[in-house]
Amino acid sequence: MQTYSNINFTGSSARALKGVFMSANWAGLADNLRQLEPKTGLKVFTPDSFGAISSRGSMSEAEASPYVIWAQDLFSIGEKKLYLESRHNPDPKKINEIGEKLQSFFGLKIEPYNYHIQGGNYITTEYKGNKEVLIGDYEPENLSKTEIAKRFDVDNVVEVPQVAAHLDAFMFVDDKKRAFVCDDELMLSGIAKGLNSLGQYVQKNFYNMSEIEKARFFKLGKDLETMLFTFLTIVKRSPYSLANEAIKALDKAGYETIRIPARLYTFIHSNGQIQHQYGTNFANAILHKNRTGDTVLITNDSANDVCFGIDKEIENKIGFSFKKMFIDSIAPYIKKENVHFVQGENYGIFKLLSNLGGIHCASSEIR
Repeated sequence: MQTYSNINFTGSSARALKGVFMSANWAGLADNLRQLEPKTGLKVFTPDSFGAISSRGSMSEAEASPYVIWAQDLFSIGEKKLYLESRHNPDPKKINEIGEKLQSFFGLKIEPYNYHIQGGNYITTEYKGNKEVLIGDYEPENLSKTEIAKRFDVDNVVEVPQVAAHLDAFMFVDDKKRAFVCDDELMLSGIAKGLNSLGQYVQKNFYNMSEIEKARFFKLGKDLETMLFTFLTIVKRSPYSLANEAIKALDKAGYETIRIPARLYTFIHSNGQIQHQYGTNFANAILHKNRTGDTVLITNDSANDVCFGIDKEIENKIGFSFKKMFIDSIAPYIKKENVHFVQGENYGIFKLLSNLGGIHCASSEIR
């Protein structure tokens, strides 16, 4: 059997990846990522229908345990070590089975732990020879910084105030020590600008519009207005840290911070916590360096664009969509042609978003 023991594993800042590991072909997303391989150079490893690790065939969603979907959190992968979250999961047997296959295929060692740090709540970075880990500030309550540094074999540990339950739900980092952080205020102002652009378009073209088009734009305006005021209320009531607090900590640690309009959410109670449930989350993304050395970003399609009917035609007329707003915010740093939005089968990505995660949560990076 082919093995990949020379592959290194670390966190989620943008460096060349050997691929990503997904625990099954959830909602057709593994297939979706494989279809992008000619553009991204990114391989996708999954268990196949026989349970073996493969870069081709995938275990179907129906064959897999529903409790192992969040590969990023359940299979925390170090350079030579593998940490499995099986103690608090309803299907520890399946996690251990997959873990043993990963251990054999990639030449890793499964390590025991006193406390499991879920993969979505840390980001390892390396810049000019300095290795450090960004860690959600919930984690040092359970492990000391010394223990965290030893686990990840890094020089520094940077605590980042939690703007969501996990770091990957509100930020990503590239290889130039730039941190892209969700700013909900920026999202609110973006929606307001979109509403204004829509109003200007209708005012200018009203007498040339069909009744069907008028009705479509009227509904979109009402939907955006409702979203604006609903989200404003939600943001004000958030129990999490503010973007400004996270940005202050990142600035102090020497990161260049870029504010992005990248998420829309409501709150639900889950596992005894108040959790974000997303309609849009572009920050929950896979970052990768392609063959030419450019940063590639693979992220979730936006349920809000789809549900509001903001297709390419509407976007071109009013200069607004949630995807366009995000792409424009990162355009100085990541080329437009290197930003990819995954949908899965029958917009299966929305299943992940409504279950508190996204494409990054469902994939573990292979370095």
